[in-house]
Amino acid sequence: MKVLVTGSAGRFGRSVVAALASRGHEVIGVDLTPGPQGPCAAVLPADVTDTGEAFEVVARYRPEAIVHLAAIATPFGRTDAVTYRVNTSAAFNVCQAAVRLGVPRVIVASSPTVMGYGAPGGWTPEYLPLDLSLIHS
Repeated sequence: MKVLVTGSAGRFGRSVVAALASRGHEVIGVDLTPGPQGPCAAVLPADVTDTGEAFEVVARYRPEAIVHLAAIATPFGRTDAVTYRVNTSAAFNVCQAAVRLGVPRVIVASSPTVMGYGAPGGWTPEYLPLDLSLIHS
């Protein structure tokens, strides 16, 4: 099966790429930052926070499945505009491209980061995991 993996150069991405390739899947790696991505059949630098680039990647390779791992993990629930764009807009763009271009399988992975790491001292502020009003502050 041809599988497109976003965030393929990241910590989880490299592991997913290796696992898929070891099972005989053709893996297309997509990442904003070039770097070692394991046994990919193709590697494409792309910014999937950009709607056009997300559609272009999916249209170009026509995968049978997408594993969306592109994200920013931030300590202590930091919520800035870049983190929000990468972790939310990218997932939306990839899923929208998959639906419109007929990709039958999509896995969107997250992490415990969305729940917040908790602040030092063992308490977690009430606004965690995310208060959208903080993005614009």
